[in-house]
Amino acid sequence: MSRLTGPLWTASLPGVFGMAILGSACSMGAGPLGRLPNRSMSTASEAVAWNPSLGEGHILGAPRAGAFVASTLRHILSKSGAEPRADHASLATLAVTTSRGGSRLVIASNRNAGCALWSWVWEGFEYVNVHDYGRQIQTAFVSDRGRANEANPTEAGSRFSTGFTPLQGSPCLYAVNRSPATQATLAVPLEYEPVRWGGSLARAFLWRDVRIGKEITLDYLGLGPVARYTSIVTVPAAVPEAGVEIPSIYLHVSLSRFYGYDAASGVLLSQEPAAEGGTLPPSGYGGVIAATPDGARAFGQYGVVDSLGGSVGHWPSGFSYFLFPDARDTLGPAANATAKIRALHAGLRQGENRLTTYLMSGTLREVQALMDSLYAHREVAR
Repeated sequence: MSRLTGPLWTASLPGVFGMAILGSACSMGAGPLGRLPNRSMSTASEAVAWNPSLGEGHILGAPRAGAFVASTLRHILSKSGAEPRADHASLATLAVTTSRGGSRLVIASNRNAGCALWSWVWEGFEYVNVHDYGRQIQTAFVSDRGRANEANPTEAGSRFSTGFTPLQGSPCLYAVNRSPATQATLAVPLEYEPVRWGGSLARAFLWRDVRIGKEITLDYLGLGPVARYTSIVTVPAAVPEAGVEIPSIYLHVSLSRFYGYDAASGVLLSQEPAAEGGTLPPSGYGGVIAATPDGARAFGQYGVVDSLGGSVGHWPSGFSYFLFPDARDTLGPAANATAKIRALHAGLRQGENRLTTYLMSGTLREVQALMDSLYAHREVAR
């Protein structure tokens, strides 16, 4: 499944982006991301080597990549739906007893997959789909969409992450709980489609000058199952036409009904029967919701458009939703079948970009009410 399914973008990445093949030595010439030296990258001062027999990523003194923690890649994803995380995850967990009746919201980020958000459990239900490293809750961006030189740096890792060994997970620099309610992570992203850039199952492709991470604060404004989610994307040169998922959210397939919600007017618009599409609240305050058909469970993403001080882009950016059914594989968080919602931002400036949306869970009515509360706090919740 493509990491960025949906509207097409045409974008370019000016300047020189460091990029490296993880594997044996290779050479690189001029490419769409800028001119790179046409010489071997085999020296210890430049090379990023990956030893698949050890199943670990190793940095060999590459200053551009930084001294990052080796990402363990040797585990095979279990598709049984029974405790898949135990097989291939090293989790950084954060749990908060919320002000909503003492209920606990528990999240976890996977150090083996770029420290992407791997789990969101509210009232005993796991919302996040982890079938491969293109899923989870994570940030990615794309340039030159639909072209041969399309670039897709992805927080969690590459498409070689389901049924492959070793798995290609993005190296995680850190995952730390900075307060009782806030977790911060940072990764050096892999290219989701390594073959496009000369990689393979044995040769992952690392965007060594790019960083993707997050800061997530639970029980935001005392609202219970609401998290302030800031996607952090650092690039060495501006990418003015990039399409950025801030973040993409892959969910349990039972959340198969989609809604757009305008928090200023309180209008809920069903997007059925469409299996994919886009929505943007007319007021600029609101979001997208995925829910079970009876509304007993729902997951929402709220944001504010950039013209009002938020991070969500105007149309054709905005919010999107997708349903990917698979009647053969629907069991548990590792199932192939999944639902997806996301917010999109257009363009990246040079350096660090901090892009914020708000995630929440509950019933459909509760998620609407939580978006109303964020709108009531719109001077701070942007």
